[in-house]
Amino acid sequence: MVKNSNEDIAPTISIKAKENWSWSKEEAELLTRLGYACEKGTFVEQDYKAALQFYQLAGKAGDSQGLSNLAWMYQNGLGIEKDVQKAIEIYEKAADAGNSTAMINLGNIYEYGVLGEPDYKKCFKWYKKAAESGDKKRTL
Repeated sequence: MVKNSNEDIAPTISIKAKENWSWSKEEAELLTRLGYACEKGTFVEQDYKAALQFYQLAGKAGDSQGLSNLAWMYQNGLGIEKDVQKAIEIYEKAADAGNSTAMINLGNIYEYGVLGEPDYKKCFKWYKKAAESGDKKRTL
């Protein structure tokens, strides 16, 4: 597909959330998808700052995948200073909400010793939780 450089057909998205706004599940998931599009540069220019904002909003709206994606950005320093400890905190919130991707990522952090030495007890705990979560679309 060839883009026509003379035409800018892509709309600009700006969201200003109202305080105490109640998001539906579908709206929260949409925020996560918009964040993912911005993070990966899918159909929009790659924009980590926008991705972070969408993921933060999705997490506040109750979408555990948005939280997990936000943690990934902290873990890898994508558009924000790398902070593995902050990533772990956010992954744990997502995992507590039943998100198996967050559980697997926590297992990876402990298996590969991202914080220093591997911690196989914690690694096993998180992989086991992911396997038992029943979230078949997100488990290994």
